[in-house]
Amino acid sequence: MTFNNLTLEASCDKCKTVWHSRTGNISKKCHKCESTAWNSGTKKYSVIIARAVSVDEKTGYRQFCIIDYIDSPATVSEDIFYIGKKDLDTYFAGRSPPGSGLTLVGSMEIGEDHLLTIHEMKLVYCHESTFLSYLFTVSCLYNIKSFYQRQATLKKFEEDKLLKEQLENERKEEAVRLARKRLDAVQAKKLQILEAENTIKSDTVSMEERLKAIEFLGR
Repeated sequence: MTFNNLTLEASCDKCKTVWHSRTGNISKKCHKCESTAWNSGTKKYSVIIARAVSVDEKTGYRQFCIIDYIDSPATVSEDIFYIGKKDLDTYFAGRSPPGSGLTLVGSMEIGEDHLLTIHEMKLVYCHESTFLSYLFTVSCLYNIKSFYQRQATLKKFEEDKLLKEQLENERKEEAVRLARKRLDAVQAKKLQILEAENTIKSDTVSMEERLKAIEFLGR
């Protein structure tokens, strides 16, 4: 499975279908083959936004959780991964206190063991703990995913608003059409009644036609 946190592009391990996430979240199933195991195995990332949680007592690894964007210290998720001590020393100078917000940019993988493998690290930003530029310095990648998600949310809001307006206009047009249909039916009925009354009063029509007119008015 490949899911790009920056472009929100995903691809299925089973049928190789590629699609874009509208919500910004990882889909529960493939959009084409509908396999729920489309994202089994190793997950590749070019951008990870996470929060430091705690140290795992069994392995001694630092535990992190992937989040959508850094808004407040309380933001956490159940999408857990781990970073080993060697990588912590290399990219974080050994520091990543619980609650700190992280932005990682590079080429990374998280396997089924939830351990982060770093192939290339271009930038590490640790909010309120430490800041290390690796290979080059970028002035601001804070809330980078938040920007794309809010853009997507705004776009969806506008699309939903337009759809709602279209449905409302269609509902109004249908109401007018039905009202006109009922009005035409009433007018047609009035015309038939008027013709029947004139038939009864007329001296030029046959008795049979008058009796039919009387029968019609009696209905």
